[in-house]
Amino acid sequence: MAKFLNPWIDPRVQLIRPIQAEKYLRSHGWQPYPSRNPRFPGFQPPHRANYTPLVGIPQIDDGTEGSDYIQRMIELVSDIAKFEERYAVDVLNEILAQPIDESLNGVHTHAETTTSAT
Repeated sequence: MAKFLNPWIDPRVQLIRPIQAEKYLRSHGWQPYPSRNPRFPGFQPPHRANYTPLVGIPQIDDGTEGSDYIQRMIELVSDIAKFEERYAVDVLNEILAQPIDESLNGVHTHAETTTSAT
């Protein structure tokens, strides 16, 4: 794992996979929200508050130079934690506890809908 310049960033954020973030959001009542960028599916919180973020789930880093996948995951965890009034480490722990290999009860993920059969 890479070492971050900011010591407050938990390096395990690099381990988050989009399916885990989506499962976390859905289990906490967040709803899909139309996104202009298909590589960044959007979600809105279950209720309005003083701070109501629209969050996007970055898709897997393709390894290209200048990719900001990890930074977007950091922002995702931060926005969720702020909205839910929780510590980011608790949100991160719960996201990482989500299984990677299970479907979303018949709901297709972004990755599943963009993969072509051969």
